[in-house]
Amino acid sequence: MQDTSDLEFIEGVEDKLISIFLNDREAAIQGNSTLEVKDFYKSENQIIYSIIRNLIENGKNIDDIIVLEYIHANEDRQFSNYENYIHNALNEYSSSMNVNEYIDIIKKASIKRNLDKVCREIIDSKFDFSNFDDKISKEIKIFNDIAWSKKTNDIVDICGALSSSLNNTNISDAYSVVPTGFNSVDKLINGGFEKGELNLIAAAPGTGKTAFALNVFAHECEKLLHFDVSNQNRKPPIVYYVSLEMTAPQILERLISINTGKSFKFSNFNSNKYSELDKEIFQAAFDNISKYPAKMNANFKASITDIRGQISLLASSHDIKLVIIDHLHIMDYDRNNENQEIAGITKNLKQIAKEYQLPIVLLSQVNKSKNTFGGESKKFGFNKDQVKEEETSSNKIFLSDIRGSGAPVQDSSIIILMWNEKKNEKSTQLTVQIAKNRSGATGEVKLFLIGEASKFTEPSNRE
Repeated sequence: MQDTSDLEFIEGVEDKLISIFLNDREAAIQGNSTLEVKDFYKSENQIIYSIIRNLIENGKNIDDIIVLEYIHANEDRQFSNYENYIHNALNEYSSSMNVNEYIDIIKKASIKRNLDKVCREIIDSKFDFSNFDDKISKEIKIFNDIAWSKKTNDIVDICGALSSSLNNTNISDAYSVVPTGFNSVDKLINGGFEKGELNLIAAAPGTGKTAFALNVFAHECEKLLHFDVSNQNRKPPIVYYVSLEMTAPQILERLISINTGKSFKFSNFNSNKYSELDKEIFQAAFDNISKYPAKMNANFKASITDIRGQISLLASSHDIKLVIIDHLHIMDYDRNNENQEIAGITKNLKQIAKEYQLPIVLLSQVNKSKNTFGGESKKFGFNKDQVKEEETSSNKIFLSDIRGSGAPVQDSSIIILMWNEKKNEKSTQLTVQIAKNRSGATGEVKLFLIGEASKFTEPSNRE
């Protein structure tokens, strides 16, 4: 049972908020963008607020006389002593100064009541262990639907929003982007990935999309190593990497290779395969990477619900600068309804990016398998040494090749496509195409992937 003192407090806040709405139409409009009728606990306040919402939606004025007339004319809205109740609410008004705080309290109290209700239903229900994972997932989904039910104020006056932003926000921080670390790519995408946006990197298996993502990850971590965290009021910045394909040690091996430009395996470190100089280089990379302001999750069976919960948890104590998810098509979802499930995942990721004001980079496979050397060529009896430059032109991929219902393309602000062009013993030349860019240009650039070191470089940076 809910604590009485808490209930009395909530009822008091509700009464004050109703009083404000009856006296201040602008405040009522503000409340209407966030609060539902069911968010109020007291039935009397639910009735009055439902009338206020109706008046707002019909463009009418709000005052006690109009509300009373509405109740008089509708018996289903009448309650005991409603005239005195409304007059008392009207007279209690002092100012609208705390309206935002009151709205927030009412919304959070409503969410808590709904969560309490779900908990009681789970405890009271008969529960067996058949299909245990499915049942738990459904309960978690219910929890998330409730916990993230708090609406945002979607419709705002543009002048007011601009004035508020200029007065309360550092402009350079508000519009900062996360660069990829490759000047030719960043030039096309206006400096990098923007906050609040979902972005997609698509390529065939074995092309190097994971390596590219880890290069972006490492670049942002290196940048954040020099971030000033002396301000006690600022949350420490981090980068979050979700891998559904590799283990944490495998990710670290790749990061060490990127850091040093040399292929690295933990299993070889204590053997004679590395020189003493290489071991010193690798040790320096260990020390550097251990300082990265980053979190990793290598859960091979993560769902969109899991990822949302993880981001929510991290955001409570950290300033998440970038989220990378590798990759879309091995997330946990119903394969029997793939297109609909993928559409739901990308829609949710887009909402998460907007809600937490962070860029999400999502990796994706394509339907073609021919743009890996030894893929289509092997099928026709060629080996990788026989693949000529002119023969690899068929490696090119298109937006239509991205697996899914079309939702990944629709929901993403920037889409980067990658395919192999030429390969030799030391490196692979890839085309990196900005195939979609809501805020800037599209185009193609060339990058090189260095052997097994997972390190990308630009033509101008090659030795």
